[in-house]
Amino acid sequence: IYQDAADSFSLEPNNTSNTNACLLKVVDIGLFVAAPDFGAMIKILETVADKYMQSKLTAPSAKELYFKAILLYLANDDAIGADQAMKRYLNNDPTFLQTRQQKFAQAIITSVKEQNLELFSNEW
Repeated sequence: IYQDAADSFSLEPNNTSNTNACLLKVVDIGLFVAAPDFGAMIKILETVADKYMQSKLTAPSAKELYFKAILLYLANDDAIGADQAMKRYLNNDPTFLQTRQQKFAQAIITSVKEQNLELFSNEW
């Protein structure tokens, strides 16, 4: 239903915030289905975050969406994709670097890639 609403809102000019809100609800609900489509949810988060970066008012909110997307990559057992995504996100939003979310996500990515849980637990 939220995807249909997002599609309808996207047809109207100047209705970006409603479209984005509906798309983010699609992600929120998608996490609770039996077989979540992580790829689709990541794409939604990246798309909305990229739109957020186009405005100075919404740009700070992109960090949260980038962080969630990285966690979804990891939930999908794709540490390499998460690492590549992190690089893209830092390129899109340099203010994401050295934030608490970025440091935490990077620590998880590194420990998963090296298969070293102790590395993560010692740091956090």
